[in-house]
Amino acid sequence: MAAAAAAMLIMIPTAAANASVTAPAAPAGFKAAPVNLATDPGASVQTITLTKGECTALNHSHPGTVPNCKALLYTDSGNHEALPAGTAKAIKDASSGYWYWWGSKEECSLYSCHYWSVHLTMDGVANGSHVYQWNVGCTASGYDTSCAWHGYLYNGGGWPHYAMQFGENSNSCIGPYNIGCTGHGMRQWVNDDGYLTGYDHW
Repeated sequence: MAAAAAAMLIMIPTAAANASVTAPAAPAGFKAAPVNLATDPGASVQTITLTKGECTALNHSHPGTVPNCKALLYTDSGNHEALPAGTAKAIKDASSGYWYWWGSKEECSLYSCHYWSVHLTMDGVANGSHVYQWNVGCTASGYDTSCAWHGYLYNGGGWPHYAMQFGENSNSCIGPYNIGCTGHGMRQWVNDDGYLTGYDHW
């Protein structure tokens, strides 16, 4: 990945809105149904390599958690789903052209997600020309592992990226009280059709 693109992936404001289009709003209090990716038959799984700093911190707190810096990446998503009941219509009743999408990514120890995991969730609406977020979340499991931040960028999609980006930052520490912490991040692009596309982590 080019250096400029990598820098863009790392720097994510909490929110950015596209004021030219107003999308359907989520029903009050709406949250996507939780998904256990490790047991979800629809989830895909692949082996990834973590950074040296991340696996050093993890293997110090839980020896053998990420052998050879390897971990599992689970992914699942849904698209072109009906808008949930109670969805607020967009300006000019544009909601008829939108559908609901959701995505879920989780990085886990090879042995168990209970040893170590970071889970990024996201959902929203899309219509092929724009993509909007409704929710973005982060959960962490494992000794002295915690989510530090989660958010999104380019809400609304369209030109020039024709996509938006979601992300989380987390910390894994070698001791309590935030001693010897190493940062970890996940970034996921979602295109204007609501499909999960490019993914990066460090």
